[in-house]
Amino acid sequence: MKLTIRGAQKKLTTLWSTIGREDAECEVCLTLPMSERYSYTKLDSHHLIGKKNKALKWNLRNRVWLCFSHHTGSNLSAHNDSKWFLDWFAENRPEDWEYILVEKNKIYKRTLDDYLDLIKSLEK
Repeated sequence: MKLTIRGAQKKLTTLWSTIGREDAECEVCLTLPMSERYSYTKLDSHHLIGKKNKALKWNLRNRVWLCFSHHTGSNLSAHNDSKWFLDWFAENRPEDWEYILVEKNKIYKRTLDDYLDLIKSLEK
């Protein structure tokens, strides 16, 4: 069966949110002293720049692995204090932050072949 653009987008979303999870840890917890870390085993993949931004939606530089607490479950979380989170990201992943600032305003008109190339690059 031939993959459609919509099917390719769904596959990309699944790949983006699962690739590397088995070896991942909460990126915020890793930057904190041991006494302030959480030890949840469930990790969420979080978009720094939201999913509506097609330029970065499936870009791994726009992904952050977060425990429940740093994703949505505490006052200091990506969803509950976006300024804190963006400041944290800029300080701890400065190369990705600079890249995202440039890429976030680009507009992409992707074809099915473009989506298939993205799938191949994520599967590597």
